[in-house]
Amino acid sequence: MNETGKNLQATIAYRERAQDSRTDAADVAQAPVGVVSGSAPRFADETAALLRTRLTAASLILAIISGLVLIRILTLFVHEPFVVVVRAATLLVMIASYVVLRKQITLSLPQLRLIELAVFGGLIVQMGLTEWLALNQFAAAGEFATVVGVKNLLMAVFSISILIYGMLMPNTSWRATATAGAEAARRRWA
Repeated sequence: MNETGKNLQATIAYRERAQDSRTDAADVAQAPVGVVSGSAPRFADETAALLRTRLTAASLILAIISGLVLIRILTLFVHEPFVVVVRAATLLVMIASYVVLRKQITLSLPQLRLIELAVFGGLIVQMGLTEWLALNQFAAAGEFATVVGVKNLLMAVFSISILIYGMLMPNTSWRATATAGAEAARRRWA
């Protein structure tokens, strides 16, 4: 496509009609369509604006939840230092993402997707590491009923995080399947 064709948008040419007449679907379907030069926002710009708004909300929600969980872990008498460090790092990533998204700087769609990866990828890594550590500790102690309970609890937390991701992040069906399906498949066969 040449340089001129990059700025062209599809447009429907309408006939002038009287004020009281109505346009029916057949008129619109048979209307001539042409390509004209214009400066209307592209789909990628609209997606980036929507992604930024929703990613801001998701990072705030997840930062609040992660902060409350971290406070709860710190108030327990016995806590693993590794878990505290991983949860604190995840919380810092979410807070930093929220601050960057709230600033009035222009971010491209790939930059927003990178922030999305940092927020949700960090959450998945944190959940995976803490799940692995907790399950290994309880299994080593022979507390198998607790292993099952912890596994089910962490599966519920994972499901809630996928629900938050699915509700807030604008994705194509293929991208959503690849994002959620990979982790679900890993958990199914783990």
